[in-house]
Amino acid sequence: MTRAALWVAALLGLLPAATVAQEQQAAPKPLSLSGYIRLTGLARSGYRSDGAATKVMSGDRDALLDPRLTLDLELRHSGGRLAAKLRLINRHLPDAVPPGADRGDFPDAPDEAAYAQPWPQQAYLDLRNTWGPLLLRGGLQPLRYALREQSGAFLLDLPEAESFEDDHSIWAAVGGRSTYKWELLNQPLWLDLFYLRTLARELRDGRESVWGLNADFMPAGPRSGLNNLLNVIVAGISHGDRHVGTVGGGIDYHLSDFWELYGELYGQFGDRGGEGAGQLGARHTWFDRRSEPYLELSFEYRSRDFISYENVDTFRILEDDILGLDVDNNYWAVKLRAGLNLEPALNEDILLELRYGYFRTAEGVGGIARQLGHEIDLTLRWRVDESVTLSAGAAALLDSEHFEDRDGKSTGLLVYLEAEWKF
Repeated sequence: MTRAALWVAALLGLLPAATVAQEQQAAPKPLSLSGYIRLTGLARSGYRSDGAATKVMSGDRDALLDPRLTLDLELRHSGGRLAAKLRLINRHLPDAVPPGADRGDFPDAPDEAAYAQPWPQQAYLDLRNTWGPLLLRGGLQPLRYALREQSGAFLLDLPEAESFEDDHSIWAAVGGRSTYKWELLNQPLWLDLFYLRTLARELRDGRESVWGLNADFMPAGPRSGLNNLLNVIVAGISHGDRHVGTVGGGIDYHLSDFWELYGELYGQFGDRGGEGAGQLGARHTWFDRRSEPYLELSFEYRSRDFISYENVDTFRILEDDILGLDVDNNYWAVKLRAGLNLEPALNEDILLELRYGYFRTAEGVGGIARQLGHEIDLTLRWRVDESVTLSAGAAALLDSEHFEDRDGKSTGLLVYLEAEWKF
């Protein structure tokens, strides 16, 4: 597809359901500038994760600093019926060339000088009609569908993903989306139609297209029995003459003020990809206590050939796509999370969370052991005020028979500090 055709395809558009609801309730500002600066420092040993270039267990030890800058400029006109947004961000960690390797073998690896250069990641135009709840969006834009924020986006989160064909990082996505709102049982039902084309670094064609339909039924009211109840999606992904189709959805049901049950299930078919993926979980939160402690247990499965643009980064070493090994298919896992807010004791908004996960491959690979390992993560998040958040954490991957067979190493460690300022 030519560059001109990419932009012609961007003449339709959408706004994510939650954002639409919020913006309809608030008077739009004519012009706004916002963003954040995030600085992450970390030390790790036992594995190497250099973006998309190489992710292996090893005897390496390293420490690095990861600065992030995001700038958002939004312009609204005609009472909010016409809006434009531009987002500039710097790069993620560079896809560094492995030690001792020939740089010619890694042509996509950017220079350190290019690492800090800001590039557009979002640049889109919104158009609201005056006769009904319809919104059109076209341009560089995100595509994210998450049943619940605590679990992340199980199937689609662009551009926070990698190419399924050649594992290069996706920098942005260009195309169009449209959203229409219906009333079902006096509750909102949102229907999205979308077509997007992925873009790689410097906004080069990423050679993959994503299109489909998504429906969200989101009854209003916190913990109201049917809160954010239902998500259904039909999506296709193409790379050249190869096509993959996915059908599925999820349900998030609140049994009471304390109990939440959720699940997602997807089936896949086409020239590449197949079988399916899903998760099932339960969460209990003691809202009647000031610290609001919670306990969550879930099971997750992804078949070996399942293709997705997921963004599930619950565990820093095994799942994180930037700092970790980014295991995103051919596994099943049991995950346990427990946490509480320390504000009653310390008079500060501090959240403490402990996570444990047991991971195994869904299918054997070349006679290698299937146990990916046990991971334990501990995180501390201090929200100093509305603008400043400080975080610290540590993660350990233990007894990974799979990586010991493959790379000769069975343990990995990670320690990090992070500061974020929103403006």
